[in-house]
Amino acid sequence: MANTDPVEWRLLDDDFSTVLGILPSDGGNLYLELNEAGSGEIKIPRDSAIASTVTVGMFAQCLYRGAARGGFLIDNIQVVDANAQEGGGQWISLSGRGPLGILEDAIIWDDGTGASSRTFTGTKASILIDLIDEAVARNAITNVVYDFSETVDSDAVSWDDAESLSLAVGTSLLDLIHQFSETGIDFNMNVETNGDFTLQAFKNGAGSDLSATVYFRVGTNCEEVSETKLGTKIKNVIKLKYRDGFANVTDSTSAIAYRRREAIENIEAAQSVASATTYGSAKLAILKDPKRSLPIRVYDGVTPYAFVSYNVGDYIKIDRFGVEASERIRGMQMSFVESGYASIVITLNDTIVESDIDFGRDLDWLKKQWNTARDAKLMEVRSWINLG
Repeated sequence: MANTDPVEWRLLDDDFSTVLGILPSDGGNLYLELNEAGSGEIKIPRDSAIASTVTVGMFAQCLYRGAARGGFLIDNIQVVDANAQEGGGQWISLSGRGPLGILEDAIIWDDGTGASSRTFTGTKASILIDLIDEAVARNAITNVVYDFSETVDSDAVSWDDAESLSLAVGTSLLDLIHQFSETGIDFNMNVETNGDFTLQAFKNGAGSDLSATVYFRVGTNCEEVSETKLGTKIKNVIKLKYRDGFANVTDSTSAIAYRRREAIENIEAAQSVASATTYGSAKLAILKDPKRSLPIRVYDGVTPYAFVSYNVGDYIKIDRFGVEASERIRGMQMSFVESGYASIVITLNDTIVESDIDFGRDLDWLKKQWNTARDAKLMEVRSWINLG
């Protein structure tokens, strides 16, 4: 395939390597989101030769612009009514989760002691590797492999997050991926030709900064769908309840610009005023300004091209009537039209919002660890997360 080729959907057997045929789809939809399973959906004629072959547990693989671009695990099969001129009057709808969703098939298993949680020590990568290996050994997620190690990520960047974590038995490995992504790690899952699902992990985030070369210009190669600014959750004065009393943090600039808005944060697991104010200052950075979301719609029949020019996780430049800004792509909703190319809604977050997300991940993780330490009557550990 060349990078000019339109979409094609292949049906893979439940070994995820045997190609059973081409799915005669109506175009279909593919949703990709950073650190999420994503999803897909296509419709095929009920009277097509391959319709009787499709069963739950197979994989619909999307090939687009020269390569495989993911797809979805077929979890749902539904016969739907359609126009009498199309497919003999009925279609079959196929839908399901993206490749990362296979990690929902395995959970954190108990250790045989009857305890409802297990304690792991090491990097998050080493913990994840241990849990994947355990799952494979008991014949769950047998197709899942990984291209990172206990010491380096998928880009050979060293991990530096060794810690002791208490994890609840029964947590799915997909939920664990979500928890780990809250500390700034990005994850991706590729489906290989041999049927393996290769999990990738990136310490410093997936994607590249393409803002110097990849441009979207409103009115030229994209149309702005909408811009949302939310100020309902602005807080610029926070009273902190920690173990021994109260402390305050304030952002005067925000209070002047958006009026004084107060809140209280209960972090009694924090055992010192220094820990409480460190947490509060970072929380204030998240809440003091309005939040912004910017989705845009593009047609992929003109440059720049999805997957060839940019991908989820990359930073690109958007020109809005002469005002340029670097934005990160956090998701792509792809609807394949009659030409075989995609109409895409790209979800963008600017660098300020992206920074907020990173802060929030760190803070949520830190708070969980404080509570774990308190519940276990352990000393407070202040160096597990490097705030900021």
